[in-house]
Amino acid sequence: MSAVISFIVFSINNKYKRIKQIGIKTEGILAGYETVKIKNTNAKIPVASFVTQDGKKVTQKTPESFFPANAQKGAKIIVFYNPENPADFMIQGKKFRIMYLVVMIGGSIFFLSGLFFLLNYLGALHFLKLK
Repeated sequence: MSAVISFIVFSINNKYKRIKQIGIKTEGILAGYETVKIKNTNAKIPVASFVTQDGKKVTQKTPESFFPANAQKGAKIIVFYNPENPADFMIQGKKFRIMYLVVMIGGSIFFLSGLFFLLNYLGALHFLKLK
């Protein structure tokens, strides 16, 4: 499970790095949230509104954002977007790097500890079969 979560966060971080390298940074507003039901939980996906360099207004949701779910509608946000395709964008929260590091380090610790216990368990089974 930790490997899956770490992989998802790693993929989002790669998209963020790509957009930050090729993209344009602009200021936008939080237009609201779209609620999506995942099993028994409602997830809030931010909807951003910003204007591109060309003057095109973009209002769209982006599930791949590190943004606090308690932010108020109308709050100013930092957006990085791809100038070739403005629909390809990400919202950057203030604590993006901290959250990324915590998830990656925590995921690595859980993954390695799970692997350690699995190898110990398999080693114990092998040892019992030899007797």
